[in-house]
Amino acid sequence: MAPDPTSGTVSQRPATLPVHDPADGTVVGEVRYADAESAREAADAAARAFPGWSGLPARERADRLMAAAALIAGDADRIGALLSRETGKRLPEAIAEVRFAAEYFRWFAEQVRRPAGDLLTAEKPNRRQVAASRPVGVAVCLSP
Repeated sequence: MAPDPTSGTVSQRPATLPVHDPADGTVVGEVRYADAESAREAADAAARAFPGWSGLPARERADRLMAAAALIAGDADRIGALLSRETGKRLPEAIAEVRFAAEYFRWFAEQVRRPAGDLLTAEKPNRRQVAASRPVGVAVCLSP
């Protein structure tokens, strides 16, 4: 049973939810229910990891993102088959969607290798002002 965040009591809702193939109703797998506390815990864990991540040289961050892209792309057929069973998408479309996701990791890896910065006009003579791009913090994104 899962805690009910509104009352603090345990609800009758199970801790997991089965995921059914819309084509035949078979169970593909199961997912855990999440609540506000789960989101806070995930954000807190990311915040604890952030100093180590942002302290890495840009090249190493890029290499790790490229490795993630390679893992996703290398397993696109299997992941796409799971996505197809979960959503009912046509298999070629599901595999293409997974490959597209890998491309996001690749694109961001390339951006990490191009640190942007600007030389600004200073208000006082004999001074330079520089604006540099750096990792700034944790972002929390929720997706159905």
